[in-house]
Amino acid sequence: LFFALAVGAAVDKAPTIDEPAHVTRGIVLSQTGDLSLQVGHTPLSHRLMGLLMATEPSLADVTTLPAWPTRDRLAIAGELLWQGAAVDRVLFLARLPIIWTGVLLGATVALWTAAVVRREHSRAAVAPALGVVMALFASSPNLLAAAALATTDMVATATYFAAVGCWWFYWQRPGRWRLLAAGALLGLALAAKLTGVLIMPLLLPLAYVYDTRGWRDWLRPGLMWLAALAIG
Repeated sequence: LFFALAVGAAVDKAPTIDEPAHVTRGIVLSQTGDLSLQVGHTPLSHRLMGLLMATEPSLADVTTLPAWPTRDRLAIAGELLWQGAAVDRVLFLARLPIIWTGVLLGATVALWTAAVVRREHSRAAVAPALGVVMALFASSPNLLAAAALATTDMVATATYFAAVGCWWFYWQRPGRWRLLAAGALLGLALAAKLTGVLIMPLLLPLAYVYDTRGWRDWLRPGLMWLAALAIG
């Protein structure tokens, strides 16, 4: 349901004011790998936006554009998107991976909900809880709006939630692979948006909150936090 609603919104919506710059960054990364347009932005969201761009024949080679030597993203976007490209198709190809990211966020929310309900209540309560949470998720105007646009918001939301959620899973049953997963997801959160750095200090107090052994080993949560930062 979420996927269908988000695709419908992506098809219907006109380009927003910031999408051309984001889409241009994705196309540049897809075609050249050049990071010079990423000033003020981490690359993960734009990498995703550029995933399907090789399938669009109307796109010009960015290195042949007159504005390319200037590295002015708005000038490059003007020449790349508004002078010969099939803008509607290009925009949809950039938005589609963001919709997939929204679907992955929904799966992560479902996994975490099931684990919390099973832990705090019973297995019998999992299905009703999932039904309510997924219905709210799939019909959320804010989530659908973010998923249907080629911007950094949905990727940031998905990676931030996944990083904190995996940190919770690690402390329910600590293990090497869960720690590696938490560190890797922290790295993705940092690559999704610059504000991902806020996740780093947040995970330290959460380690003490999540640690089921309480304060019996006060040093361990801090050490595991440092390990997650090193992995990320």
